[in-house]
Amino acid sequence: MKATRLASVVAVAISLAAPAHADQDASQDADFYNQLRYYEVYSPHDFDRYIVTTICERLRSGNFPDALTAHDYLNRNIKAGTTEQQGYQILGTGIGIYCPDQSPKLKDMPAAAAAAAAAKDRRYANLAH
Repeated sequence: MKATRLASVVAVAISLAAPAHADQDASQDADFYNQLRYYEVYSPHDFDRYIVTTICERLRSGNFPDALTAHDYLNRNIKAGTTEQQGYQILGTGIGIYCPDQSPKLKDMPAAAAAAAAAKDRRYANLAH
């Protein structure tokens, strides 16, 4: 009986945790795409998010030692015609939203990229609230 009750409690906890995580992911995605729209960066749906979350995983694991390596990877994988500045905006915004713990690695990037990493400039912050 106790095992059944414990299993029920665990099942409920897991079912409640999954939607909360999904809501956080959806919120991050909305923040990411809103910021890119502000920068006038448009790309196929979910593609930039996929690239940036892959970069976050590789920064965390140490496969990418710094943001410059990450930027090179991004440039090889984003759509043709994306400018260097847009690449920095995508990378900085993505790191700021999906892996802010990796933001210190942005110190090696040009000032334009560091500014993009803030991901919450005043105009966007005012629109979001």
